[in-house]
Amino acid sequence: LDNQNSYIYAVDAKSFKLLYFNKKTQKIAANTRTGQTCHKAFFDRDYQCEKCPVRQLRESGDGQMEIYNKKLKIWTAAEAVEIAWSGMPAYLLTCHDLTKYKK
Repeated sequence: LDNQNSYIYAVDAKSFKLLYFNKKTQKIAANTRTGQTCHKAFFDRDYQCEKCPVRQLRESGDGQMEIYNKKLKIWTAAEAVEIAWSGMPAYLLTCHDLTKYKK
């Protein structure tokens, strides 16, 4: 996953705490640590994002959406999928950078 040209991270299905993130994600969000919630690490929020691919996946079965991140100043095409992480329910999020296409 570290060789992918996408921001990739896994979160716990209940708490949204980061279980994993790849090198590209670490590069753009240098202060990110496992155990932080994704909304705190990437959006500096203390609550779940209103526009969340995991929330949308749970509600409609479609975990794909475009998101603008004000903190990181990037547009992404994000996709969430259900996975098992060490036997626990989790979500894998893959975010492709669209910023150059949005300018």
